[in-house]
Amino acid sequence: MFATIGALGDAASLPGPGDFETRFAPGRAYVRRVSGHNVWILYRFDRDHVFVITVRGEPPVPAED
Repeated sequence: MFATIGALGDAASLPGPGDFETRFAPGRAYVRRVSGHNVWILYRFDRDHVFVITVRGEPPVPAED
């Protein structure tokens, strides 16, 4: 899990190719799955920071526009 969080912090651009958006009040968050596990990291980011909001043991529902 921490390797995935580190990869988020080191990413050249976000969201990544396998990431998706979900509803997370207030607003939305991006989701990245920990490879090989049923662990899902919800995060937000701005120009300078990545904010890990929560970790879940079940996949969130993708947001629909």
